[in-house]
This record gives sequence, C-alpha cells and structure tokens, in this order.
Amino acid sequence: MTDSIRKGRTAVIYARVSTKGQADTGTSIETQLKVCRKWCEHEGVEVIGEFHDDGVSGTTTDRDAFSSMFGAIISKKPFYLVVYDSDRLTREGPGELENLKAILEKLRVETIYAGMGGLSANSTAAKVMDTYKSASDSLFVPLQKKKSQESVDRLITEGKHVSRSAGFVFEEDIPLMPKGRVLLEDRVREKKDPDGTVVRTITKATVIASEKDFFALVDRGASIEVIAEMWGLGRHCLTEAVKGKSRCVRERCPIPDRYPEYVRRLKAAKDAGICDPVFEPYRNSIRKRASKERAQCRARATERRADGNKGSESLGKAVGDNGKKGVVQ
Repeated sequence: MTDSIRKGRTAVIYARVSTKGQADTGTSIETQLKVCRKWCEHEGVEVIGEFHDDGVSGTTTDRDAFSSMFGAIISKKPFYLVVYDSDRLTREGPGELENLKAILEKLRVETIYAGMGGLSANSTAAKVMDTYKSASDSLFVPLQKKKSQESVDRLITEGKHVSRSAGFVFEEDIPLMPKGRVLLEDRVREKKDPDGTVVRTITKATVIASEKDFFALVDRGASIEVIAEMWGLGRHCLTEAVKGKSRCVRERCPIPDRYPEYVRRLKAAKDAGICDPVFEPYRNSIRKRASKERAQCRARATERRADGNKGSESLGKAVGDNGKKGVVQ
C-alpha cells in the first residue's frame, strides 16, 4: 500500500469511547462517525459498514463491535478501515497496535486516521504519531486503568451497577443479578456536539424470555442456534445465558447452568424423532448464512494461493478443498 488515497473504493468505519466523560469532551461516537463519514464523502469512498463500541476500554480487544468489524473486513473486503485515530483501535501499547496493523495489512486493508486529517496509517507522519501515542499509553494507561478499577470497586461497594447491560437473560435470573444489569427499556441519551448538533444515542433494551419457553422449544427439537435465530439473538449471546455465564466480571451473578439439561432434552427430542417443521425456515436461514461464509473463506483462500502465498492448511480443511497448498482451483 502507498500513502496516496485510492478514490472510488469501499470502506468500513469503526468508532469507540471508553467513558461518558470522553464522550462529553468532543470525541463522542457520533463525532467520530461524522468525521469518518466526511472523509469518505470527500474522497469518494463508499461506506459499506459502520461499527462502534460505546463504553468499552481500548486496553482490551474483547469488544463486540470490534470483532464484528473484523468479520465485515473479511467478508466484504473493503479497501479502507476508517477510524478517528489509532487510539480507537487499541490503547494496549505499541506492540498490540503494530500487531493489529500487521493483521490489517495481511487483509489488504489500508487504515485511515480521519481525525488526523485523513492520514494513512502507513504514512511516515502517522507512524511517528503512533510511536509517540503508544509510548504515552504504555506509561499513563496503566495508571488510568488502576484508578478506574478503584472507582468501580467503590461503586460496587455502594450498591451501584457499573457493568454493561446484558443482551439477553432468562426472566427467572433477573432477581439474581445486580441492579441495572438488565436494561428493561431502550436507553436514549442526548448531547450536543461542538458544532451545536444534538446527537441521540440509543442502547437497546435487554431481550428477556422465560426458561419455560426456551425448553418448550428444545423439547420440539430446536437447538440453541435455531432458537437464537427465532428470537433475533446472537448464538453466543443465548449460549452464555444457558450456560449461566456473564460478562459481568466484577459483579459475579449466581446464574444456574442449564446447559446439561438443554443437551439432555434436545437429545431426547432427536431420539424420539421430533422435528417441528416450523423451525425449518430458521434452519434454512442458518444454512444459507453458513454457506455464504464458507464461499467467502474459499474465495479468500484461493485468492491468497493465486498470489503465490502458501495459504492456510487449516483454512483449506475448513472450507472443504483438497488441502493442497500453492494450487489454484
């Protein structure tokens, strides 16, 4: 890649803030998105995806939208990843930043820092800035993280909820969870950008269903994947709830593990030959999505082999080719 901008191409945008205070100082999610969109519009670049993590630290890569962003890069193959600055990607220090940049290079994506005048992450100026910012982060972020943890501990001892709300819960588990862990209604926040524009952000309410309804579907032959498709959930989100797991790391919730019961009852339904036809449209939807993902993986593997790279043996097995390296199908 070069420092020059390639016009008329596609891009995905990623934004992140870790605290409400950061959002109030002018780098809100909407501010970042606006700057990134403006760069894309000015350069004639089509935006094919936008992702943002609200209230998630840059000292971890365990971020929902961050993972989705990489999934979009792999499947949609954009030419650019547009972010406000390098801090939006990570604040774990120079090693992690260089690792992420290397991964993006392998995926043939050029990273653009829209908040720094549209600098390419590969430009000399951006590399100098990244080195300085990463060095600063390695010194100051641990101190900030320690203060944040102390603040979280204090709030918990005061009985205040400080974690992200759950995406899905069983209604029977709500009394077992800290107050505020479940968001009963969509949460709307408004703030003014520096230019006076009122920005509204909406956090979707937690999806709630009963354990009884879940197992009623299992007894009719529905797997977790099918039920998640029916309820409009991510499979992992429902799986975590069934297994009694929680992202609420600092506020442990005594949620029961229903997974063994789920496995037993699903097996009993299959052994009895129970297969409700009402689930078939959802199974077809899952199959089509899986087929599309396999085709995209196969195309990516073939593309890499055509470039003279060896390709990945594990990837080849996953997509069902003959496993031979360096061969264009």
